[in-house]
Amino acid sequence: MSKVSGSKTREQALPSPRGISVVILRPIIECLGRTRGGGTRMSEALGIASAAPADLFVPGTRVNAVLGHATAGAIPLALEVLAAAPIGALGLFDYLMAASKNLEEALDGFRRLYGLLTQVVTLRVDRDRGTVRIGHDAHVGATRVPFMSELAFAALHDRTRRAIGDDWPLRAVRFTHSVPPEAERAFRVHFGCDVAFEASRDEMTVDARALSVPFPTADPVTASFLRERAERFRVALPNDDDLADVRAAISHARGGRRPMKLSEVARSLGTSSRSLQRRLHLRDTKLRDLIAAAQRELALRLIENPMLSLGEIAYELGFADHASFHRAFVRWTGETPGDHRASLIGGTATSRP
Repeated sequence: MSKVSGSKTREQALPSPRGISVVILRPIIECLGRTRGGGTRMSEALGIASAAPADLFVPGTRVNAVLGHATAGAIPLALEVLAAAPIGALGLFDYLMAASKNLEEALDGFRRLYGLLTQVVTLRVDRDRGTVRIGHDAHVGATRVPFMSELAFAALHDRTRRAIGDDWPLRAVRFTHSVPPEAERAFRVHFGCDVAFEASRDEMTVDARALSVPFPTADPVTASFLRERAERFRVALPNDDDLADVRAAISHARGGRRPMKLSEVARSLGTSSRSLQRRLHLRDTKLRDLIAAAQRELALRLIENPMLSLGEIAYELGFADHASFHRAFVRWTGETPGDHRASLIGGTATSRP
């Protein structure tokens, strides 16, 4: 099985479960019901029967349990759903894709509205020297739902290829989870490129030139209407963390090990510094507080890895030296880094300095 190196650490639990929206789960179950029957049973198991409200999010653990049991045979469930999903079957995703003028506009719309479909990940689009990486940044504490990442990437590939044909230069696809060999082969056939598993991030890589190829079904009026209606619905959703996209952007960028500016975070979110500052002000939050929270979360994950010294963790977090990290960790947790690591393994504080 193909693998991509990258450390994976256990994520902390949040006070409330993160999940997948009924807005996308219902069409998925309808597609499965057409191919194999049993749609009603799966809907009931997920708790998304007809009476379920449109703002319901099903916990990732339940989605994994129900759809995991639905997987059968050599064809991955995501590809089975896609095969039974004509254009329009995936609702908002399909309509916004078809109405956008090109892939760049479609991705911008998806990125802004991803919160309507999932509380598990944030969609992130990065350009780098002629390539574009379309990836999922997991929310801390959220239970990953591998099927949803598979379906999101498979559907994006299918719909874009239908729209622009040979002008869709997909280079590589990466998933953080593993699959059986027969499923791996099926994904390679579907994507027609290198597909690797057990990677550090769910991600697609394409040539940047694909972003500007016109979509023949573009409809600016419909696209604008869909974005406006979806944004109204998103704002109306009960959300215990409406800064989740900001937190995810900060967590993703922390790998740079340098101080972050408001303008950098705003740019990564596709918004202005003024708009981001207004959002933070409305939540009575400062950017430095979110950065400190991201450092704390990452520190608690990294410290679980006994192969990393405390000095290495301090460097990864952007601290100038071990002493600064030590003081910050005591402030965050009331324990020294060494004592905290020892408590995880039930021993004494013998961590590498």
